[in-house]
Amino acid sequence: ELAAIRATIDSVRQNPYASIAEVSIKGYASPEGSYANNERLAKARSGLFARYLRDAYNIPRSSIEVSSEAEDWEGLVDLLQTYRPAYTDAALDIIRRYGIFNGREKHLMDLQGGAPYKDMLRRFFPKLRRIEVVVQYDVREVNGAEASELIYTHPDLLSLDEMYAVARYYRPGSDQYREVYEV
Repeated sequence: ELAAIRATIDSVRQNPYASIAEVSIKGYASPEGSYANNERLAKARSGLFARYLRDAYNIPRSSIEVSSEAEDWEGLVDLLQTYRPAYTDAALDIIRRYGIFNGREKHLMDLQGGAPYKDMLRRFFPKLRRIEVVVQYDVREVNGAEASELIYTHPDLLSLDEMYAVARYYRPGSDQYREVYEV
């Protein structure tokens, strides 16, 4: 996962037309144990990763947005609906009926003698302990010569207006003109 994040950030940093605008990091914890401990774990998870990015890439603190979610109940619901273990409906009913601070976890622990909770603890909760990273970047405006090169190599870096500007270099109806519009 670190390699994938590094590849994303490196691709932006090595691109002469792009610069990192903001990195959003959200840390999650699974819904087991006390809410306060899960909150601490989720905050630490996102905070430590933000520090790693600042140190590894010299990204200013002001360009990194850090948040956390103490207990990822939505993620658990998604996993239950995706994998559909035999206890799915009963577990989803408990999640709908009881609030986080009104015994939801206790009711899940008591469900069918605790077997579903143990299964979720083993299969699903580790997947909920994670960070999500979003890298937002800006692409600078390019001049006509740069746009005419990028249209064939990195059209994703061009705005629609910049692509139209390249098309204007060619005679309407010509192969080059049509090619630019196809891109």
